[in-house]
Formats: sequence, structure tokens, C-alpha cells
Amino acid sequence: MFRFATRYALENAGTECEFVAVIDSITSREVRDYIKEKGYSTLEVKGERRDWLYNLYACWNRGYDAFYEYGADIVVPFGVDHAFYKGWLKYLVKYVKPNRIVNCKLIESGRLPSIHECRDFGEPVEGRFRLKEFYEYCERIWKDELVTDERSYGRRFDAMPFAVPKEVWGLYGPMPKRIVNGVTGDTYFFNRCRENGVEIVKSLGSISYHYQKRG
Repeated sequence: MFRFATRYALENAGTECEFVAVIDSITSREVRDYIKEKGYSTLEVKGERRDWLYNLYACWNRGYDAFYEYGADIVVPFGVDHAFYKGWLKYLVKYVKPNRIVNCKLIESGRLPSIHECRDFGEPVEGRFRLKEFYEYCERIWKDELVTDERSYGRRFDAMPFAVPKEVWGLYGPMPKRIVNGVTGDTYFFNRCRENGVEIVKSLGSISYHYQKRG
């Protein structure tokens, strides 16, 4: 998945960017060799691994160190279980402001419950993902539009990938690595941002697909 996700994330970004891979002690030799071959920058999570949720947010938070170690003004996290439509990054960063988080238009595979639109294009791996079908569908629904009202949209805007400006992360990060107040770290982070007046919006011109799977 790593090769597929990074290839199409960068090919379809639509704007200049620097990709930084977050790695930890269980990152495979194959992936590490591929990162080296492609010349990607890295951020490594060090320390004892714990349960899945803790490790996930340890990696997620480490990614935001790109603000300080690579001089980034905006960080856009994504997972290796994603696929991307053309211009996905361009239409995220287009709408970023110092006090605003911009979320993508997310499509999920629907193999698990989701608040997002569900349509299964398969696993994002070469030969398994129905890329042509995905592109054709995205072309039909794509629009360069910024949505600002969650109530009229019908659900929360939170959706990876999302663009976070340095100012917002400095005030309201990092994400908790445990369930807090009944929610996971990213939801807690978004709630904290909302409560403190950060504008949370969605760009319909930035389309991403997330492959859900059980276990």
C-alpha cells in the first residue's frame, strides 16, 4: 500500500510539496529501502510500542514535527490505505488560513460503518484498486467549492487528509494517544479546535478514498 499511496498522492497533488514519511520500529525493511530509493524525508517514532491506538497517535503526532524539523507551514497527514484524485492537495491548501483547518471530500469503502460517502473501489494496491472507475466517479462529483456549514452539509467535516496550519497545531496539538471523553485523539483535537474558534471547513475539490477493512 505504501508505494501505491505515495505514488498517487504525489502524482495527483497538483501543487509542489515535500513528502515526509513517518516510520517506527515495525516499519518493514522493504518500505525503508523504498523510502531511501525515492529520497523521501522521514520522521521516526522512537520509544516503546504499546497498543494499536497509542502507536497510531504516536505516529500521527510525530508527523506534525515537520513544522519544526522541516520548516513546514502546513502539514497534511494521510495514511497508506488511501487513494487520491487529481488536485487533491492543491484544493486543500488553496483554502488554508492561519485559523482554519481544511478537510477533504472523503469516500470510504463502506466495509465498516462510516459517516462519509461509501463506495468500494477496492484495496489501494496496484492490480486491485479500480483506478479508472475511481477517476471517472470523481470526475462526475468534483467541484471547486468550499463548504463552511456542517449543519447544512449533514455531518461533521473531519476527514483525512486535512490541512493544518502551524499556528493551529501549536495552540491545540498534540492529539491524545488514548480515548478521552469517549472520543479518539483526532476527534478530540477537532473538538478542541472548534471550541476555541478555529474554523473547520471542507473543500469538495479535494477528493480522497479510504480503504476500510476489518481486523
